[in-house]
Parts: sequence; C-alpha cells; structure tokens
Amino acid sequence: MEQNNEQSELFWSPELALGSNTFYNKSMLNKKINQPSKTELAAKIQTKKPQTIEFQTPEFPYHKKNIWWSSAFTIIAALLILILLFNAFYFLTIIMLAAILVFVKLSFEKPKKIKIKMSADGLTRKNRFYPWGAFASFSILNFKQGKARLYFNFPFWLSIPLTLEVDKSSKIKMIDLTQFLRQCLPEKFIRHSHFIDAFNEYLRF
Repeated sequence: MEQNNEQSELFWSPELALGSNTFYNKSMLNKKINQPSKTELAAKIQTKKPQTIEFQTPEFPYHKKNIWWSSAFTIIAALLILILLFNAFYFLTIIMLAAILVFVKLSFEKPKKIKIKMSADGLTRKNRFYPWGAFASFSILNFKQGKARLYFNFPFWLSIPLTLEVDKSSKIKMIDLTQFLRQCLPEKFIRHSHFIDAFNEYLRF
C-alpha cells in the first residue's frame, strides 16, 4: 500500500500539475495571439471590397410619342416656318427646317442597350470610367411602370447628374444594387425626377 501511495504521489506531484497548467496556459496564450483582435476584424470588414455588378440599361430614357404630340409639334413647326417666310427670313427658315428635322429624328430614335459595370473602384458606362470620388452622392427614383432611375450626382450644384434606368424585371435586384451603392456613396433621397428629366418628359423628348 505504501508503495502504491508513493507511485500515486509520483504521478500526481504538484510539480507535474504545475507543469501541465503551465503548458495549458502557454497553448491557450498562443491561440489568443494567433486569433485576430476586434480592431483587426473591423479593419478587415471596412477594407473588404464589394462585389462587381454588371447589367445592361438603355442609353437614355425614351418617352413614347402619341398622336397628340405629333399633331401639336406639326402645328407649332408649321406656324414658325410661316412666320419666318412671311417676314422674308429665308436663311432662318432653312435653319429652322434643319433643326426640325434633327429634332424629329432624335425624338423618335430609340435607345440602344449599353453595358454598365460597377466595382469597388468606380462605375464604367460604355467605355468611360467614373471613379466614385467623382460623385457626391446617388439617388434612386422608383416608378410604377416597373422601372427605377439612378442618379449619380456630381459635386457641382448646377451639374447634370449621370442618369441610368434599371428595369426591375431584369436579372439585377434593386436591393442588391442599393446595398452595393451604399458601400460606395452616400444616398440622397428624392421624390421627383431631375428638372432636366422632368422637362424632357413634358416634351416627350
């Protein structure tokens, strides 16, 4: 019995227990050192780049023309030409005719589909690249027709924003697009179209 007690004291001596605790403490310390701190995790989250988003959009907003628009435009154009001819402004009449033809051509021209690419560095429209630093904010205006209009506002007060139309029935989801843009730019909430777009909508141009 005494021999067994001596063997048990040998295997469970305080020195061995202290040594095992020291080894455990060192291993746990090494694990804590290898684990990133909260500051490092926050820095990684902040520096994490958003994914790339690509989709197609019309080159410019298109407004359908009806018979009332065509009738009103024809009457106004005819009156302007008659006034110029009556006052013998023949050169201005030629210029007015050319302007009317260009206006009609552009009014009935339908937009082509262009490629839009958004990444952590900026926005690419067709072949032109805009870094996010070129914009002050972005805005989203939703329409009942199942479309949404994106405005990328420049820092200057009188500048015309870069406008993109997004079809909600397309593959791109507005929720994903909005979350992506909020990582890159501050959002400016609006209720109405930009005054340039509102003017074009009124003229159906």
